[in-house]
Amino acid sequence: MAASNLLATSTPNLKNLLGNGRSYRVPSFQRDYSWKEEHWEDLWLDLQELTTKRSSQHYMGSLVLMQNDNPEEYTIIDGQQRIATLSILILCVIARLRELADSGVEPEANRERAALLRGSFIGAKQPGSLVEASKLTLNRNDGDFYQGTLVQLEKPASERSLGDSEKQLWGAFRYFSKRIAEEFSEYSGQKLAEWIDALVSVRLLFIQVVVEDDMGAYTVFETLNARGLELTASDLIKNYLMSLVAKRGKGDLEHVLKRWQRVTGQIGVRRLPEFLRHYFNSLYPFVRQERLFRRIRDEVASAENAMDLVRDLERASVCYRALGDAEDEFWLDFPGAAEQVRALVLFGVSQYKPLALAAFRKLTGDEAVKVLKDCVTLSFRFNVISRLGTHELEKRFNEAALGLQSGSVTKASGVRGLLQAVYVDDDQFRADFEVFRQSISSKGKKIIRYILCELERQNSGHDLSWSTASATIEHILPDHLDDHWATIFSEDEHDRYVERLGNYALLEHGKNKGIGQQPFADKSLVFETSQYGLTKELTTFGEWTPAVINDRQKKLARLATTVWRFP
Repeated sequence: MAASNLLATSTPNLKNLLGNGRSYRVPSFQRDYSWKEEHWEDLWLDLQELTTKRSSQHYMGSLVLMQNDNPEEYTIIDGQQRIATLSILILCVIARLRELADSGVEPEANRERAALLRGSFIGAKQPGSLVEASKLTLNRNDGDFYQGTLVQLEKPASERSLGDSEKQLWGAFRYFSKRIAEEFSEYSGQKLAEWIDALVSVRLLFIQVVVEDDMGAYTVFETLNARGLELTASDLIKNYLMSLVAKRGKGDLEHVLKRWQRVTGQIGVRRLPEFLRHYFNSLYPFVRQERLFRRIRDEVASAENAMDLVRDLERASVCYRALGDAEDEFWLDFPGAAEQVRALVLFGVSQYKPLALAAFRKLTGDEAVKVLKDCVTLSFRFNVISRLGTHELEKRFNEAALGLQSGSVTKASGVRGLLQAVYVDDDQFRADFEVFRQSISSKGKKIIRYILCELERQNSGHDLSWSTASATIEHILPDHLDDHWATIFSEDEHDRYVERLGNYALLEHGKNKGIGQQPFADKSLVFETSQYGLTKELTTFGEWTPAVINDRQKKLARLATTVWRFP
């Protein structure tokens, strides 16, 4: 990380953070408060351990801050959930001290303790204006409720009318209030105040990283990308874009925020960072995830740019969502596309998606479907059978997408030409196919069915779909050796050949019942009755040995070069 982006790192405790005159602000567009009871429970258990082991310390995780123009004010880039929850915990203790005072238990002392805790950790009056300045400001959706209700120790007028995140904030307050009342019922006001001031605020430690700007924040996020970070790369990107749009006024901001929410709804939060990268790789030279934010900063520098980007993201999100679901209604307008998408989803590949986005943006429907079919062929050869590294593949898909975007390529045939460099040639594909192995896992069984169905369709002309065919997968050499098969295959040979593609065959549902361990001659009688040509051909073999499996798989490999190939 560049030194100019990183100002300081330290391990402060809660008292250092909140009791030092500084204030912290959550960006207006950052995600809402989202901790739930399981998170509150984990925190409470940690606090109980601190209480019983007074010499121990507990790390709360990372806190990434950005220093503002005011040296005493920081923007919370990551860690807002923890800070907000601990502030609520302290508010619950303050409320408990006030209850004690109101009930006549050391009224003056407990009111003073409550006031001191409030001034140290929640907010203090400024000497000049005599106005209380809050130490924590939450985002646009949570800020009013936190400041106007929780900080004032008031109940909401109507819990039913609260927003989702407001309900979580109120839930946290109720949870910790209940815990304190149940487990600290015997605590005096002094002991309760000391629990916060001398134990919790001192023993809870943070890994604090202070950065200079949002570029530094993004770099820190990518560097520390580990369990416990609450923010995602897409959150940072969203914050940056919305900060640009905010300069245009509230109306434009609300409009763009709704667009962004629709994008998130289409794609899902977890897939959003990948979508953003694939979208940019469909328009611009190849960029890795860790460089994405810098690319966005370079390309999007104004409110108008940001608004255009979010509008285009919304359009692209519809197609991108559909690339993950062959049943999506998007494909109703593109005959033949669903079959290709189904195969690509089965392969578990994503490198092709920037090209697919560009194809459906720039080509006619028929030509775009042809590009999808070529992506299936290329991915099957490259990813499924030859299992090559994907770095070069990603770059070639990006180059093909740029060819479409620039207009230098206007047909699927032109795209195919740009992909030729990563097209596994017939010799290598055949050699890799001849030794291909696949276990019968849930996904593995689907891969085997797909391959055998496609080969059968090519060999026999059957209109066969791997996703709907009722055929089962038969291990010709059984999955487990018995006395008979052990006379033909050693244990080592069994391990090497039982998962070879040449050892699998399609068989009608029900016909494989009871034949699993039978000798090959008995199985052949069943194979003879099959409608599948490649299965029926097994009867031409007089025995089933390692050499026969090799020979059969070589034949299937030659057939495969005629199935998965560029036109």
